Amino acid sequence: MAKKKIKETVEELSETPAPIEETMTAEAPAAAETWTPDETVEPAQAEVSTEAEAPKVPKVHKETARNPKKMHGKKYRAAAEKVEANQTYAIAEAIALVKVTETTTFDSTVEVHAKLASTSLRSLATLPHGSGKEKNVVIIDEQSADELIAKIEGGWLGFDVLVATPAVMPRLAKLAKVLGPKGLMPSPKAGTVTDNPTKAADELKGGRVELRADKGGALHQAVGKVSWDTEKLTENIVALLQALPISQTKSLWLTTTMGPSIRFARPDAKKV
Repeated sequence: MAKKKIKETVEELSETPAPIEETMTAEAPAAAETWTPDETVEPAQAEVSTEAEAPKVPKVHKETARNPKKMHGKKYRAAAEKVEANQTYAIAEAIALVKVTETTTFDSTVEVHAKLASTSLRSLATLPHGSGKEKNVVIIDEQSADELIAKIEGGWLGFDVLVATPAVMPRLAKLAKVLGPKGLMPSPKAGTVTDNPTKAADELKGGRVELRADKGGALHQAVGKVSWDTEKLTENIVALLQALPISQTKSLWLTTTMGPSIRFARPDAKKV
C-alpha cells in the first residue's frame, strides 16, 4: 500500500503544468486596438477652436479719430477753440493766449517746447527771472564727499542739481549709473563741475538752466508762471531763444501745465 501511494504521488508531481505564457494567452481578454498617428480620435465634447481670439479694439468715434482734441475734457476743448491750429503767433500774442487757455485751478507753469533738427544740442541759458521752480542745489567737495557719497549709495537723492569740484569727480565715478540716468551727474558742459561751486550754485538758483534735446530732438523748458506779467515771461523766453541756434530750431510752442500748445515765432526770425 505504501509503495502504491508513493507511486501515485510521483505521478501527480510529474504532470507538467501548462506554461504561464499559454495560460495568460488563453485567459487574457482580447487586446484593445492600437492607436496609430494616422488615426484621428474625435473628442466627445464640443469642438474647441485652437485659434487665438483677436484682441478687442475699442471703438473710436469718427470725430475723435479725425480730431485728437476730442479726447480731452471739456475745459481743454474750450481752451483749444481759442487757438488757431495753423497760426504762428508773436511772443506777446502767445503769452496772452497762454493766460486765457489755462485749465487748472493752481498757478500753472509756462513752458517752451522746441522741435530741433539735432538730438545732440546741449547748451546753457540764464533766465533773468528764474524758471518759476525752486531748485535744491547740493555742493559736494572734499569736506562733504564721504558723507554725501555714502548717503547717495544708500538711496538718498534729495536734490535737483549736484555741483562738484574737480577733485571729487574721480570718487563720484562709481555713482555714475545712479546719477547719470536721472540727469544728476555733475558735468563740465553743464557748468556743475567747477572750482567755485558756491558761485555756480547761486547761478543755478538764480535762473541758469541746462538745455538738452531728447532722443526725438525735442526740448522742454519751464520759463515762468501764468501769474507772471507779460514782460517777465517775454524776457525769459527771449533769453532762452538766444541759446538756441536759429538753423537748428524747426518749431517753437508755448503751453501751460495742462493747456493747449500755441505755436509762436522767435523775434529774430519771421518764420520757424
